[in-house]
Amino acid sequence: MMKGEKTIRYNVKLNMYQEHLLHLMIVDKEFWPGEAAPKDITQLLEWAITDYIDYYQSYNSNKKGEK
Repeated sequence: MMKGEKTIRYNVKLNMYQEHLLHLMIVDKEFWPGEAAPKDITQLLEWAITDYIDYYQSYNSNKKGEK
């Protein structure tokens, strides 16, 4: 863990179909750009959270620029 990082555990509720689709996504090498698929669901969640944080920061910057 890097300095300043904190581990937080969350429970994610998935039905069997959603879990099945996530597994298919992870093993489908053609789905991922540059064939850099996540190694597991945890890494996929980390990527998704990072993407949404970036999106939110961009949204906030644009929102402040409109005022």
